[in-house]
Amino acid sequence: MQKDVTLIRGEDFLVEGTYREFTLEIERAEWADRENERGTKHGVLIHFVKAKKPFFAPVEQLNYRMIRSELGTAEPTELSGKKLTLIPVVGNWYGEENTLAIRVKVTGNKPRPRVGKKAFGTSVVGVKV
Repeated sequence: MQKDVTLIRGEDFLVEGTYREFTLEIERAEWADRENERGTKHGVLIHFVKAKKPFFAPVEQLNYRMIRSELGTAEPTELSGKKLTLIPVVGNWYGEENTLAIRVKVTGNKPRPRVGKKAFGTSVVGVKV
């Protein structure tokens, strides 16, 4: 599967040979539709302060649920000024093995959606390449 280079990708979290997590402030967000080889996905397109690329969270997928858990909402009009922590993870998705992806990290004692380790992936924060 070809990754959309116009969006933040897991590879962008590799800094000086080590994968890092980033806490980013949301500048603005909007509803958007994105197409890929599996069809059109509807979700929230999030632009972060000082980030070169936005982050897309399709409504029917895990990161959207994690945003709601972390921020209490995923409504684009309510996201400006809030912060999200994003982490790189690896997992087996869409028929590919050890694929690098991004997950929203739920911090503190907030209620978390039920997420199996397989669905969330394995964090690679701190892994040197």
